[in-house]
Amino acid sequence: MTAYIQKSAPSYPNWFSVLGSDRVEVLVPRGRINYARPGRPPKYIDGGIYLQIDVRSLSPVQRQRLVQYYSQKWKLPTHMVEEWLSDSGNGIPLLASDVVDVAMGLFS
Repeated sequence: MTAYIQKSAPSYPNWFSVLGSDRVEVLVPRGRINYARPGRPPKYIDGGIYLQIDVRSLSPVQRQRLVQYYSQKWKLPTHMVEEWLSDSGNGIPLLASDVVDVAMGLFS
């Protein structure tokens, strides 16, 4: 599914700096999401108010910027963030309220 991040969302500048766009592919999470950063105990958030950025859909440049962003934000080495992203259980939560529209491909 394709989501469009609202320009008025507080997180918009950060996501735009990573994505280079307001458009992102998302997954609809099922149940609780473990969003603990690397080296921390599990931190569960409610999947009902979040979408998840589909990390697999990111271009190499977007992925590199995402790794750099989280590395700086969390003060962690980039290799730890990259390993965390590579773990299939780690989608990137995106508040559903920060999204203006979600489009699903009906014929895919």
